[in-house]
Amino acid sequence: MTEDILLELAGDIFNQFTVLNKAVISVTRNADIAPEDEAYDVDMDFRQHMKKIVKKRTRLCPVRLEIQGMLSESTVEILSRFLSLPGEQIFLTKSPIHLDYLFKLGDLLPKESAAALCDPAYTPRFSSRINPNEKIIPQIEKNDTLLFYPYESMEPFLRMISEAAQNSDVLSIKITIYRLAAKARLAEYLCAAAENGKQVVVLMELRARFDEKNNIEWAERLEEAGCTILYGFEGIKVHSKVCLITRREHNRIKYITQIGTGNYNEKTAKQYTDLCLMTANQEI
Repeated sequence: MTEDILLELAGDIFNQFTVLNKAVISVTRNADIAPEDEAYDVDMDFRQHMKKIVKKRTRLCPVRLEIQGMLSESTVEILSRFLSLPGEQIFLTKSPIHLDYLFKLGDLLPKESAAALCDPAYTPRFSSRINPNEKIIPQIEKNDTLLFYPYESMEPFLRMISEAAQNSDVLSIKITIYRLAAKARLAEYLCAAAENGKQVVVLMELRARFDEKNNIEWAERLEEAGCTILYGFEGIKVHSKVCLITRREHNRIKYITQIGTGNYNEKTAKQYTDLCLMTANQEI
């Protein structure tokens, strides 16, 4: 690992010094940011306010120090004092502190090794209630469809939004978003809908913990495409997953509604158990 190489070559890298101690350290900080606790001008854009709050996360109070390797007691004391951490919040480990790289190892294996070492890849099935060779919206008008992630694919819902973005009968798409994938087809389709002259209203929750930066970036991109962006309510996080498509057909207004338990995140829809109902029930 890179840090092991740096430790091995520490004497060469810092050759103007005498290296007495060398170890990998990691400082964990309190990540609980509270936008409502910060001074906020009502005339200020909430997105800019959240950008400032997220930047503060790197300077919040330390809550843990991890040390991989050996440091002298005096060095540990200096770190403890500098970070204002008592001894019970300092941990020693022999294993790598950050194991994020493990997620990528499977993709680096040769096919023969992957077959022997990894579970077979699981592919969610396309819903048996939907014909993949026909348009989705007419099928939803005839029958309600319930998708069960991750056993069934999110694809029918994504195709429905893509169709709505191109359909001349569609007047508007309104949706509440809590978390999106870093690469989100859903957001691309919403942008396309706005660029095609449809009213697209997105309630984007910027306070989704650890996804604030991703949501801010998507909010900016959606706004640039012509979407109307809302940021929820003061003191309340919007967790609902609701999408409403409004169409005018033969001078009649019709609705298609999607309501679910899972985020509109194409990546986690392959991992977490959730439900997604698509219906043309006008009462819903």
